[in-house]
Amino acid sequence: MQKVSNATIGKLYFAHERNGANQDGVDILCASNHITISEIRGRTGDDTLALAPCRRPGIYVNITDYNVGDVNDITIGKIHSYNSPYRTILTLGEHTNKLFNIDIGKLYIQSCEVVVKFGLTGMYDTRPTKDDVYNITIGETIVNAITGTVALDVEESCKDIDFTSFTNNTALPNVNIDSGRDVENMTVNGKIYPEILITSTTVENAHKDHIILNCSASPDDTIIPSTSYRDWE
Repeated sequence: MQKVSNATIGKLYFAHERNGANQDGVDILCASNHITISEIRGRTGDDTLALAPCRRPGIYVNITDYNVGDVNDITIGKIHSYNSPYRTILTLGEHTNKLFNIDIGKLYIQSCEVVVKFGLTGMYDTRPTKDDVYNITIGETIVNAITGTVALDVEESCKDIDFTSFTNNTALPNVNIDSGRDVENMTVNGKIYPEILITSTTVENAHKDHIILNCSASPDDTIIPSTSYRDWE
């Protein structure tokens, strides 16, 4: 979908095999907004769903301003993915086009390489900032098998990402955030990423009633600011 607005789509079913070039299920591209899809189900030969306001030539129909415009206000009731070889969901932000207000109700995956991949090297004019990819909520998620190394792989900056009920039935970790990516307020089952780490503690005075904590950067300074000062009586 490219330059699509105010669309309502029922159930989509895919029964593809990996025997050709790009076989994504649904690609929602630049200038597409206010779209509701009740269900996406089946097996694709590539990504099940791509949300991609990126400006990379070659993945769009070449029409006027083909690579200009946000992707926003997308609602998908349920995704049920069978043994897809790559990503169930791929996001591709762009510094000049925003991706925001995405709501996916349920996500059930029998097998995939990565449940959600935020970003992909080589797909940008300019990488997005956290203010370009934001407010993405994914509800009840169950994944039974992963052929990659992690469930959620974050390769682009983003903020306000919430997985409200995430069940990972594999032995692999839930989250990887690539070095140098600015991620703010990403939560999985209420746990905040990047994880807040206390790097050192210092007792301030002889009474030992003040302690200085030096912490890694916090997604929310109201929780524990980096290089924080806290009191305990």
